[in-house]
Amino acid sequence: MLLGRYAGFDPSTPGALVVAVVAGWIARTHTESRVTWIAFVVACSAWMASSMAARTGGEGLFVEGGAFVFAVGLAVGQLAWPELRGSAERLIATVTDSVTVLATLALWGISGFFLSASILPSYLAVGASRPADLLLPVITALVVAPQLSRARRWCTLGIALSCALLFLSEVLDGANPGSPASGSVLLLQAVAFTVLLGAFLVGQANGPALSLLDHDRNRPPFLVPGLVGASGLVVALIAPEHSAPFAPAFALLVGGCLGVREMLRVSNRRSAYDRLAASLDLEARLLTMQGASGEAVPPQETLGQSCSLAAEVLKASAALAWMVESDALVLRAVGPDGVVRERLVGRRLPLADTNALASRVFRSGDWEALDAAGPSSRVDRFLATLLDAGPVLGVPILGDEGAIGALVLVRPRGDQAFVHWDQQKAALIAAQVGATLRHIALQDELESQLREATLVHRFAVQAGVARSVNDVAWYLLESIRSRLPIDRASVYLADAMMRSSLTPIAYLPTRAIDGDRPTRFGQVHLRVPIRHGDTLVGYVELHRSESAPFSEKEQRTAETLAHQAAIAMQNLRLQEESGKVSTYKELDRLKTDLLNAVSHDLRGPLANIKGYAATLVDAGGDMPQDEQRLFLETIEGEADRLRDLLNHLLDLSKIEAGVLQVDMQPLNVERIVRQTLSGVQEPGRQYETRVASDLFIMADSRRLRQVLQNLLENAAKYSPDGGSIKIGADEVGGEVVISVSDSGVGIPRHQWDRVFRPYQRADTAMSHGISGNGLGLAICKGIVEAHGGRIWVESEPSMGSVFSFTVPRAVVESSVISDVHEASRL
Repeated sequence: MLLGRYAGFDPSTPGALVVAVVAGWIARTHTESRVTWIAFVVACSAWMASSMAARTGGEGLFVEGGAFVFAVGLAVGQLAWPELRGSAERLIATVTDSVTVLATLALWGISGFFLSASILPSYLAVGASRPADLLLPVITALVVAPQLSRARRWCTLGIALSCALLFLSEVLDGANPGSPASGSVLLLQAVAFTVLLGAFLVGQANGPALSLLDHDRNRPPFLVPGLVGASGLVVALIAPEHSAPFAPAFALLVGGCLGVREMLRVSNRRSAYDRLAASLDLEARLLTMQGASGEAVPPQETLGQSCSLAAEVLKASAALAWMVESDALVLRAVGPDGVVRERLVGRRLPLADTNALASRVFRSGDWEALDAAGPSSRVDRFLATLLDAGPVLGVPILGDEGAIGALVLVRPRGDQAFVHWDQQKAALIAAQVGATLRHIALQDELESQLREATLVHRFAVQAGVARSVNDVAWYLLESIRSRLPIDRASVYLADAMMRSSLTPIAYLPTRAIDGDRPTRFGQVHLRVPIRHGDTLVGYVELHRSESAPFSEKEQRTAETLAHQAAIAMQNLRLQEESGKVSTYKELDRLKTDLLNAVSHDLRGPLANIKGYAATLVDAGGDMPQDEQRLFLETIEGEADRLRDLLNHLLDLSKIEAGVLQVDMQPLNVERIVRQTLSGVQEPGRQYETRVASDLFIMADSRRLRQVLQNLLENAAKYSPDGGSIKIGADEVGGEVVISVSDSGVGIPRHQWDRVFRPYQRADTAMSHGISGNGLGLAICKGIVEAHGGRIWVESEPSMGSVFSFTVPRAVVESSVISDVHEASRL
């Protein structure tokens, strides 16, 4: 290249050609920044034309014009980066800063700035007049670079360095007009275009073409350009004698730029205030939505409110809330409301769909923005067409363990693109949605746990009062059915000796579906062991016709109830074993009491019989006749006592064995009472009867007299101080109530049931020294119950007792009643 330059060939021409080709290739592949790269192509083409014109001895205007187009093209290309084009306010601020600096430099130059002589030597100052245009892309690069992404920032700084090298080479070349270019000039030009080529290659390797995060950084104009512009005005004021005639025009331009800068600063401050107010409003509305989440609001309604809020705040035409379900995203809410949009609810998107914005945002967990109207935009074309989508923004809805959905915002075609501020607000709303859904889920979980705890507690109470394992099994099935949707359930009890042997003890039948059509079994099955520690008590089997299997939560509920059932069944078994032991002890005690009572009751009559009989034998024929008769009557009476005792024991054994038989016949109550009184009346004892003559009952005559006799004898025995004994009979419904009352020692209330048990007597009887074996009332109770009636007592100590029992009433003809009355008179 150096040899070519000495031979009259300009080495910057092939460099500009190579750079122009590279810029054209990049413009063809990068459609989103095509304006930038076309400007670069035009700039390099202008430099190549200017160099060729200078080599062939062309006119200075044409050569200078090419250099000017080159500088302007590079400046325009830098101002056309997508980060700057996306915001008109930023672009205006950047252009204003560049014009301010350039106009100030021009003002310095034409005002005869007194430091210019010390900055540049005289021979360089003369050569600097021609390439001054190259300062335009350098200054533009210094203003633009801080606002760009990393790769484009290096590209812009490379352009500035390349122009600085070209500026230096032109200054050196202009200092020796008419002489061949030196080697340093050629080297600077070669390095300049090499740096420019490298800068272009770095710039095209940038990531996303449009960084929306940078779009909204509408910074006010930089401080340094403003200070430079102010200093230019000061120089124009203090050195008016050196100023050119058109210096006021440049001063006016600088002043205008400073005014524009101040307007942009005010606008930026106002925009900041508006954003602050919008932030406060959004915060208030989010707090309101968060407060509403404490109420019983369904998740669907919460999503709908969030979509409406997002669409209103972000000025979007639609907001779509996609929630993950299994391997797909399901559209759960659309805002604002609309008939067409409501029909979209339920639409599904595969998670692996790379052409769906919601799927990509969910998988990446990061926001994404694009223009759905673009030909190469990867969006759901059906939704984009239906919603007339233009700019689209998607943000993830995050849960405790990652993304649980995606919030997609849509603006109409041709509307303003979403910016960094919009992304922040959308992310805030999505975060609030995630927090609200987590709150609702936690509240539902707590309510579910409370219901489960209540269910377990209620079942534990029911199982605690159950009388058998069958009752526990039924309570278990009812509790499970109240919580789980099942069609059939069974409980099997494992054999205590053979665990493989199962016995069904409870079963819930099939529920009918759609009238009389039965449910089909077997599609879903769950077997839960009923286990107490290491002991297998049994199983509970659950069936339902739904295709979905039992969830882990349902299995946990069934296992908890089964565990409680195992505890209840084990407690019943322990109670049963304890009851058997108590029964054995009670039987042993009763046997002992029976032997003591029987031996005492038998010993007395046998001793009397033995004594009187021995006396008769020893006396021979010497005992007087009346005394012998008395002894014989005593022996007969004691024998009768033994017979009665044995009859009582025999009757009691029949009652306890359930083989006591009664011959039910129509009987007149008055006659039965009169016959019984004739055999038990004591001299000096007063008996009162209150029985209707036409009252008939169905009873066994002999057994009924036995009951009345026992009650009358007890009334007389437990009334040692005398008093009347009353007998009454009343018809109550279909029964006849017969009662025997006395004015004896009475029975305490807490011992009313005790006196009807075998060998049990009231404490008042024993305290008064009244003898007895405790069998009479137990036999009465058995006989009355054999008749289908009941017997009870009402008594108070020292106030007497009233024993009552019921027997079925008999309906007889009037002729039979007349015969009874006639027999009574006879």
